[in-house]
Amino acid sequence: MRANNITIYNAAAGHFAMSVGLIWWGCGMVLAIGYLMFVYRMFRGKVTISAGHG
Repeated sequence: MRANNITIYNAAAGHFAMSVGLIWWGCGMVLAIGYLMFVYRMFRGKVTISAGHG
C-alpha cells in the first residue's frame, strides 16, 4: 500500500531534466530581459503624459 503513495521524492524530476530545465529557464530569462530593454529603448521619449485620452 505504501508503494503507491506519491511523495516529493517520487514526483521529482531527475537530475538531468532539472539541469536542462535550469539552462532553458536561464536562456529564456535573458531573452525576456533583452526584449524588454529593446522595447523600452525603442519607445523612450516618444510618449508624453499629455498624449493620453481623457
